[in-house]
Amino acid sequence: MSVAMQSDFASRTLADIASTLPGATALFRAEKLDFCCGGRVPLAQAMAGKQKDPAPLVAKLVISDLNSVAGM
Repeated sequence: MSVAMQSDFASRTLADIASTLPGATALFRAEKLDFCCGGRVPLAQAMAGKQKDPAPLVAKLVISDLNSVAGM
């Protein structure tokens, strides 16, 4: 997976990702991230607030994105 794909998700807001990527909300719920009322923050900032590395979640989002494009 390219660094560009990773940084794209990391810089997008939770609300934007949740509204455009099927399966993202389940991943956010698992991380206890508020993508609704608190969804105006970038993913990287939200994960930093939880003192977590965003890379594992970004990787899951990229896989989910690739699967949705492939129709899986």
